[in-house]
Amino acid sequence: MKCGHCNSKNVSKKNKKDGFHFCNGCKKRFNVRTNTIFHRSKISLDKWLYAAYLLQTSRKGVSGLQVSKQLGITQKTAWFMLHRLREACKACKAGSFKMSGSVS
Repeated sequence: MKCGHCNSKNVSKKNKKDGFHFCNGCKKRFNVRTNTIFHRSKISLDKWLYAAYLLQTSRKGVSGLQVSKQLGITQKTAWFMLHRLREACKACKAGSFKMSGSVS
């Protein structure tokens, strides 16, 4: 496990209550969402993944209204999610994003 802030491998185990790890290098707390499109979002990951699924499987695109109705969230929240997901898709197409590492 690496720190989401400084990429240090000197981290302590996660707290079972809140799921955060602690970096002994930069002295910051982090979790699996740190420095991702899900960072600082109170929306659950299952809703994020379902919105990503809707975005990728629709032929002509998906609207915020449609996502809000299907996920049971506000239209403003759906717009926020779609905005972040589209920005992530642009970064992947531009080649500035490369997946690496292991998932634990």
